[in-house]
Amino acid sequence: MCHERSARHGRKGGENKQDADNKGDELPELFINETNLPATAKELARLIAGLRDFVFNGTIPARIAIDDDCMPRAVETAPESVCVHGHEVCRPMRLKREKGRPKKAEVKMAEPAQKLVPCTLPMSVARLYLYGLHGQWGLKTLHGITTAPILEDNGNIRIAEGFDDNTGLYCYKIPAVTVPSNPTKDEATAALYRLRYFFRTFPYTDAERLLDPDLGVEIVDLRKAPGMDESTFLVAVMTAVCRQSLVLTPGYLVRAAAMSGAGTGKGLLVAAICILSSGAAPTAFTAGHDKEEFDKRLSSALIEQRPCVFLDNYNNAELHSAILASALTQSPAMVRRMGQSSMTPLYTRTFIVVTGNGVTVAEDQVRRWLITEFDARTENPENRKFDPGFLDTVRGARTDLLTDALTIWRWGRQNNIAQGKPLGSYEVWSQWCRDPILALGGRDPVDRNAETKAADPLRQRMIDIFEAWWAHHGDILIKANDLHADVLGLIDFKAKSNDIGELTVNRQWVAGYLRSKIGARVGGFLLSQVKDTSRTRPVAFYKLQQTKEPIP
Repeated sequence: MCHERSARHGRKGGENKQDADNKGDELPELFINETNLPATAKELARLIAGLRDFVFNGTIPARIAIDDDCMPRAVETAPESVCVHGHEVCRPMRLKREKGRPKKAEVKMAEPAQKLVPCTLPMSVARLYLYGLHGQWGLKTLHGITTAPILEDNGNIRIAEGFDDNTGLYCYKIPAVTVPSNPTKDEATAALYRLRYFFRTFPYTDAERLLDPDLGVEIVDLRKAPGMDESTFLVAVMTAVCRQSLVLTPGYLVRAAAMSGAGTGKGLLVAAICILSSGAAPTAFTAGHDKEEFDKRLSSALIEQRPCVFLDNYNNAELHSAILASALTQSPAMVRRMGQSSMTPLYTRTFIVVTGNGVTVAEDQVRRWLITEFDARTENPENRKFDPGFLDTVRGARTDLLTDALTIWRWGRQNNIAQGKPLGSYEVWSQWCRDPILALGGRDPVDRNAETKAADPLRQRMIDIFEAWWAHHGDILIKANDLHADVLGLIDFKAKSNDIGELTVNRQWVAGYLRSKIGARVGGFLLSQVKDTSRTRPVAFYKLQQTKEPIP
């Protein structure tokens, strides 16, 4: 079981209570001014700002908590926590009347009637600090938490500990790695081979395989160049290693067939990637019973700023979420906090990973995901025999694996290597993580986007609608109500025919669907709208045009 502790680690071994109390005596005094508590809260803010593990996460103060033998995470601050941390930076003092003092009439004017005494920081001051000083905390802005080296665009690699002012990253137990200062292509090629060899037993769908008589299972034929699925995995490794040093990266989806995908090793591969990049296996969470629950769980995981977020067993579902899309293409991302209805900004440098069987990706999510597919080529993948302890092997080899990945990365940054297809929002990621793998013989994960789009049921439905529309109406201007029954039936899938064969559709649904698709380019068609404003009440006409773009 992991036990939470502060990033300051509390008292060190051998330090007794008396030593801690003596240190407390050295802290500055904080006068609790009962007549001006806001001034007291501002002074408290000045003192707390000196704590290196008390940070601003984009919306509210947070502290870095470290679980024993686990990962650091950002914990949003409550008034009670402000009280605890307040006593770590100061000695709250208040005025108290001395007992046994004579009445006021008997006291000489020069003698004080009160003295300063230690006290507990009042909750009223803690609440004023937390909720009344927004924008006045003076805290460092946290952009993420990293347990991997900090990387720079010129190929420099830095090791840091605690809060790094240059990047806004909180650094924890970053391993020392020895990477060639100017790697050659041969060194990068050798590093790539070692990575492929280490993960050769995983069942990448399109990999050429051969039976290993010693292991008794099929392995990737390393004499051949990586296929699409293995290449995407290698790019995902590079992405996980570089994630905290990049503002934006795609997420990673590992999926298998709906009926025979269980037990193929998806979760094991994800855990291995996260151990390689961060030093610890990720804590998995599931989607929950509905979309709202999924968004809550995802938001909570992102708020903690862990290096990796792992959504497991997302089976037979479409991967679609506004919060997920925001986290993958915006920084800060917009998330919904627990108990709040409004969206708030959050800085995040989290590597987002999903596994599942029969997962589909909605078209608006396609560019945001790297996808590796698994096929164990057996009806019962879980019955394959493997030696136990693979993740322990990854932990033992982490420094070597990390060194290999960084050798490839540095070689890519120092040389003018070939570039793959452009990918919006991820231009820097492409140069850092994808292009080095392409230059060493891998496939481009972007090539899979057209295939993924074609498998999107929403996209295919729109293509069916446009093809039926073109067959019946061509490129003429037409009102929604005048569309052919075949077209209306495809738009409103709940439409029903009456006894005489007339189709009854929800006209509002049809109009709303068409409005949402204005400007859509799909299947070689473009939908546009023209309004007739000459009438008292403008009438909307729609027009479908064929485009000259190649159909993916």
